Amino acid sequence: MNTSPHIDVSQVPPHLRSHPKFLKEMTDLLSRLSKPEYLDLFAKHEAGHEHYFREAGVTRFEFVPPLISYHEANKENPFLGQWARIKILDYKQPEGDDWLFKLAKGYAAGGECSRRLTITDYAGDTIDRKLWDEMCQDCYKDSTRMKEEVDAIADDLWDQAQKAVGKELESEELKSQIGRRAREITPLLYPWTRS
Repeated sequence: MNTSPHIDVSQVPPHLRSHPKFLKEMTDLLSRLSKPEYLDLFAKHEAGHEHYFREAGVTRFEFVPPLISYHEANKENPFLGQWARIKILDYKQPEGDDWLFKLAKGYAAGGECSRRLTITDYAGDTIDRKLWDEMCQDCYKDSTRMKEEVDAIADDLWDQAQKAVGKELESEELKSQIGRRAREITPLLYPWTRS
């Protein structure tokens, strides 16, 4: 059994895999993935997303192990390391007017779980926030609302979602449930940890 972290680099052209910026991204990612406390942090982050996305109507996910992607247009930082993530595959909008708020909780939950259920102060929700903003823009693309109005809605719902998830995470039962799920999905996110 291989117990060393494995990072998918298939999205990086082979001739760029010796580039100094790629090597730095690889070194940083391997360093984090070699520490059990980071695997715990990342698994709880993703388990939080999964829990709240299920409440929002997501019925199926893909568990994506660590990877490095290449973005040619980003000249300053063309290589982006990803510790792991869950990818939404199927979504059924739930009944009621609060469906968008439920989705906001799904996007915000990872960072809240990272902050509240681990011993680090790392939230890791920069990309989650960006994805949330993009999702809001997409939801309102056919409306007459201006981008600034949609941005304000996204900001407000994000803030409310963070507060709501933080409050709900005061529940020992929920903390325990997310911790259990994090342990279950760890081998899906980090295949080298399978025993």
